[in-house]
Amino acid sequence: MSPPIRAHGSTVGRNQSERKTILFVTHDIDEALQLADRVVVMCRRPATVRTIVDVDLPRPRDLDSPEYLGKRQQIFSAMGITARGEIVAEGAKSATDTACWPGLFT
Repeated sequence: MSPPIRAHGSTVGRNQSERKTILFVTHDIDEALQLADRVVVMCRRPATVRTIVDVDLPRPRDLDSPEYLGKRQQIFSAMGITARGEIVAEGAKSATDTACWPGLFT
């Protein structure tokens, strides 16, 4: 786990016992999936929720499990790109044209 994920993970672990809601904003899909109970994919201008992905996977997350990879692909698809960075959003010329990013709730 990278240092930022480890730091956020310790915060999440402490607060799970207290049952508090934490909102992290990230552009890193793997960070979102490792830390979140729910990932909210947002679009900009106007800011709207594209989709909410429930991350009902056991912790620690197995990054190679079919379930984890399926959630990851679900988020990429909602953003209009493939996991390899190929653009699938209609009319988009680059990944930034899709204008959607993941956020996460724990």
